[in-house]
Amino acid sequence: MSETLALLEQSLFFALKVSLVLVLGAACAGIATSVVLTAFQIQDQALPFAVKLIVVCVGLAAAAQSIGYELLGIVDETFALVASSGASP
Repeated sequence: MSETLALLEQSLFFALKVSLVLVLGAACAGIATSVVLTAFQIQDQALPFAVKLIVVCVGLAAAAQSIGYELLGIVDETFALVASSGASP
């Protein structure tokens, strides 16, 4: 049972790590865009959203390999845990 809880903790920490980096990047991009739009007195609503979307897409593309390797490790551990428990997938 402790192996299951350790795997659950590892999975939740992985999800937190991935989402936190992307949310912080989008927040910083949103703040920077808002400052620029305020300085030039531009009243566009779509531009900050587009900038944040681009930042998140670039962040996902840049981290895709490391996210994939870590996710693969979690899936391997999950299948090993299922196999060791005697249950069939």
